[in-house]
Amino acid sequence: MLRGIGHSALDVTVSESRDPTLWTTNHVRQWLEWAVKEYGLLDVDMSLFQNIDGKELCKMSKDDFQRLTPSYNAEILQSHLHYLRESE
Repeated sequence: MLRGIGHSALDVTVSESRDPTLWTTNHVRQWLEWAVKEYGLLDVDMSLFQNIDGKELCKMSKDDFQRLTPSYNAEILQSHLHYLRESE
């Protein structure tokens, strides 16, 4: 469902590093901002992700995401992150 949607727009945002495990906290913030706009996500509190870099983000479980954002958002974010990691 999420494959390829807006991927080129994201490429521009985090073009320095296509591998999410190498993202800085700034890359994570940019990805979140992109995802919120792309998927129309509501109630994403960016400040809860402010100290999470790409390595930590990629280690997060579904439960970890759900602790930071509503279940629907968590599913979308985790699915898109999985897609990005598969397409490195």
